[in-house]
Amino acid sequence: GAATEMDEGHGEELVYLDENAESRGHEFYRVGGMDVSPDHAKVAYAEDTSGNEKYTMKVRDLETGEELGAPVPDTSGNLVWANDNRTIFYVKKDHLDRPFQVWRHVLG
Repeated sequence: GAATEMDEGHGEELVYLDENAESRGHEFYRVGGMDVSPDHAKVAYAEDTSGNEKYTMKVRDLETGEELGAPVPDTSGNLVWANDNRTIFYVKKDHLDRPFQVWRHVLG
């Protein structure tokens, strides 16, 4: 599956994240959470490539396709952008693998 949106200015479909392409090279692949920045320039997403429900959060520039910053491992997969287009809030798990704390990640 792919996460998409219609580009209202051009009537074209924009692909934010192509899960089929991302899953290549992995025996298991699942996207937990995904959120597009308020300015529609970046997408933050959390992926599990092992099946253990420990997601790695990544951020991608939607214009260039470049990954921004270092991946954040061991999250629950839940995430959301702040209105500044630089800050992402995400959830870390405790030692029993339960959602535990909300953390803040700032790009740049």
